[in-house]
Amino acid sequence: MFRACNLPCAAAAGSGTLLIYVVFYTGYDKATKSLRIKDKVPAVLRHPIKNYKEWNKVFALTALTNLGAGYVAYARKGYEDLGASLLMSGVVMAGIHGVYSAYAYFGRFQGPKMWSMLLGVAAVGTSVGAVATTPIPAEQRPLLALLSVTLATAHFWTMETKDSWLPGVRPIGWLAAVAGFAGVAAATAKLLQKQ
Repeated sequence: MFRACNLPCAAAAGSGTLLIYVVFYTGYDKATKSLRIKDKVPAVLRHPIKNYKEWNKVFALTALTNLGAGYVAYARKGYEDLGASLLMSGVVMAGIHGVYSAYAYFGRFQGPKMWSMLLGVAAVGTSVGAVATTPIPAEQRPLLALLSVTLATAHFWTMETKDSWLPGVRPIGWLAAVAGFAGVAAATAKLLQKQ
C-alpha cells in the first residue's frame, strides 16, 4: 500500500494535522468556551511532560483524522499517494497514542471505558494490518481498512461520551469524528466496489 508513499510525505501529512490540533485543540479554553491560543499553546509546548494528557489527546485526534482522511483519499482515483501518506502518519500517531494509553490507563477503566480501551487496541492492530505490505493478502486489506477505521471511530466516540450519547469534545475535536465517519464510508464504498 505504501509503495508510492515516502517518509517525508507522511511526516508532512502528520505534522500538518498535528499542528492544527496543537493550536486549536490545546488552545481552546473549556471554561470560557473560547480560543486562548496565546495563553494555552505556549504552556503546552514549553512543558510537554507536564501536559502529557493533552499531547496524548492531540496524537489520538491526529491519528483518527489522518486515518479517516487517508481512507477517503486512497479510495479516490489519483489521490492514492496522498491517501497512503495520511494513512502512514495516522498509523504512527495511533501507535504513539496506543502505547502511551496502554501504559498510563490500561487496568484503570471499568465498564464501558474498558471496552473503549479494547476498541482502541483493536483499532491500532487492524490499522497496522490494513496498511502492511506483507503478509496480509491485498484482497483482504479493504476489509481490514473498514474494520480499523470503524474501530478507531467507535473508540473515539465511546471514550469521549460522558453523560449523553454525544462526545464531550472541544469544537475542533469534531473534525476527527467527521474524518472517521468519512473514512468508514470510503472504506465501505471501496470494499463494495471490490465485490
